[in-house]
Amino acid sequence: MFNYHNPQTWELVRSRYKLADGQPFEMTDGQNLIFDCIFCRLFPRVEAITLTQYGKSHTAAVALVERCSNFAERWCIVAGSDKKAKIIMGYAIQHIFDNEYTAAKFETEGESRKRIQRERSKNRINFRLADGRLGELFIVSAQGQRRTNVLDAIMGFGSPNIVVDESSLIDDIIYAGIKRMLGGSNDTFLLELGNPFYRNHFLRTWRSEKYYKIFIDWQQALQEGRITKERVEEARAEAMFDVLYECQFPPEEALDKYGYRSLILEKDLDRSYRKQVMPIGRLRLGVDPAGEGQNYSVIVLRGSNAAKILYREHEPDTTVVAAKAVGFIRDFGVKGEDVAIDKVGLGKGVYDMVANTKEGRNCVGVAAGETATLTPVGKTRYFNKRAEMYDNTRAWLRVSEIERNDGWEDLLDVRYKIRSDRMMQIQPKEEMRKEGKESPDCGDALSLTFYTPEGANDIPPPPPNDYRELYPGVGG
Repeated sequence: MFNYHNPQTWELVRSRYKLADGQPFEMTDGQNLIFDCIFCRLFPRVEAITLTQYGKSHTAAVALVERCSNFAERWCIVAGSDKKAKIIMGYAIQHIFDNEYTAAKFETEGESRKRIQRERSKNRINFRLADGRLGELFIVSAQGQRRTNVLDAIMGFGSPNIVVDESSLIDDIIYAGIKRMLGGSNDTFLLELGNPFYRNHFLRTWRSEKYYKIFIDWQQALQEGRITKERVEEARAEAMFDVLYECQFPPEEALDKYGYRSLILEKDLDRSYRKQVMPIGRLRLGVDPAGEGQNYSVIVLRGSNAAKILYREHEPDTTVVAAKAVGFIRDFGVKGEDVAIDKVGLGKGVYDMVANTKEGRNCVGVAAGETATLTPVGKTRYFNKRAEMYDNTRAWLRVSEIERNDGWEDLLDVRYKIRSDRMMQIQPKEEMRKEGKESPDCGDALSLTFYTPEGANDIPPPPPNDYRELYPGVGG
């Protein structure tokens, strides 16, 4: 619970703006804070999570009208659809003529006030300030049939001040384009409004120390008089009460909109971290080469008890990666047959070079898309070898340790689903890229250490019903 009240801005809004019934717009505590974050630009980065129908869009619109009518600035409203983008703009146009101060500055462009108020359909409005400069407000929609076209269109605009409405409904790639809209200025402002529908960029932002956070759930709204106890109890029986009213992100194990769920949970990864580890037992090396771009070439050493990242660099030169792998094979005494290298694409060159050395003569080249290990009756519960290796990774990680390094967090992006044929499938990288996620390079390198033609190795047996609980639909 919090109490926030700025008497100056509260009275400013009350004296200038009206609700639909003609009553003064009297902001509650949370609305006052949202208003001040925009009008006063209190913090350069703000994320506001509120319960549904709290009035956040309405409040933001009033703040934008007041800001643009007083400062020669460019402000942009971005939303996931044309309809949503026009909601804040519609509220803004509705309130322009509540008082003569803003109405006198508004450029009607020859249209009558009544028509502008009636249609409320403009994509851009301007306010002419006393010195002749303009305060500008415009809207951009992230809606479109082709993501590349939408991304190009969004990045074609530029604004140092952006308000994103229902941010979590915008996919990660489009969101990256929105961030690019801010341009190269050091004096920028970004406010993200919304409900926590998905564990995407909206969750990453919420965890960022760079953002000021506003959290308003039903309890805060009840204290403010924005909702009644009766409405809360009625809403409990409706779908998504935890998201829409308690303002909680879906749990990691929940299905996403594509039917996938997290393979490894954050709590499990945190439990496995150690400051330093010493892999013992049979040592295995996983080598995941990367090409040009943002991906990393990664080499992981794993024993029966622990794993550590030996190498993680943006290195597309296959010769360098191969030399590193051979050096680690020699330094740690890893047997050639216990070295697994992704041989698809660029990795083929690394595999060939390592296989032609004395140290790596018997190394294994892995194609993650190959058929998974079959049972004696010719069946498997895995869609391909990648799913099998990652499932073994998850089982091993449950009772083992990893040395804390940058990179392991990409394991949290690995998701799986149970197909209609009851096979477990890891989300393809093509689909991950469409969501703006990079390849899980460290996760891939670790999973390679679980490659054997016959399947699982060094994996402790799961407790009874473990797979039934973790993977509904698998194992009969």
